[in-house]
Amino acid sequence: MRGENFEHTFPVEAHSAEDGLVNVMSVVQDDAIDQLGRGWPEMYANGEFVNVLVPGLDATEHGCWLSGESAVCRIGELHSLAGGMIRW
Repeated sequence: MRGENFEHTFPVEAHSAEDGLVNVMSVVQDDAIDQLGRGWPEMYANGEFVNVLVPGLDATEHGCWLSGESAVCRIGELHSLAGGMIRW
């Protein structure tokens, strides 16, 4: 996936900037999944697969990567806060 360019032009329907961010990251996630042929980003703990994170809003309506209904980190902080647990 590195080195390839993807260009999107689409309207973002959103109730807030954070909601718009989640919508855009959903498109990015779909592209990554299509390109990799597997879930992305995959989360692991102690070498065991946990699940595929999904973009969504947390309880305070910030755009986050969610594991189930629990926020792992805010969108944009995935690498710095959870990078060691993510299969890129």
